[in-house]
Amino acid sequence: MTRSLFFILLALIPLHLFGQDPFGVKQTSARVTPAVSAIEPGDYFRIAFTLDHEEHFHTYYKNGGVVGFPPSVDWDLPEGFTAGELIFPQPTALKTKASMVNATAYGYEGIATFIVEIEASEDLKIGAEFDLKGTFDWQECNESAC
Repeated sequence: MTRSLFFILLALIPLHLFGQDPFGVKQTSARVTPAVSAIEPGDYFRIAFTLDHEEHFHTYYKNGGVVGFPPSVDWDLPEGFTAGELIFPQPTALKTKASMVNATAYGYEGIATFIVEIEASEDLKIGAEFDLKGTFDWQECNESAC
């Protein structure tokens, strides 16, 4: 099942945002946490995306195996800001079913935190406010099927 977390970080004020399930059932909660509350022009800073999986649910590594797709971020950044690649924690082997066949995939259970490094614009005015917007997507599955 595919999930998304839409987020807006305003002026890098630390926020905790939680994923919302349009079907009313939440197997995995998500939060977005910036590592800083202020930056200088041209600074690098990090943002953490944390998934907290309910028991028996998992998400996938960037090379998850035969099933599943990994978490990703689609950014809407201010002009001059750039985002690096999503940094994945060490995955574990997961037993799952793919088309009714037992399979091994690689991914995450419990709590998993993914990191992105952002570079601020060199033209950023000190004290200026800005929005960082995006969509954090992931596929979550239970241990018997996806």
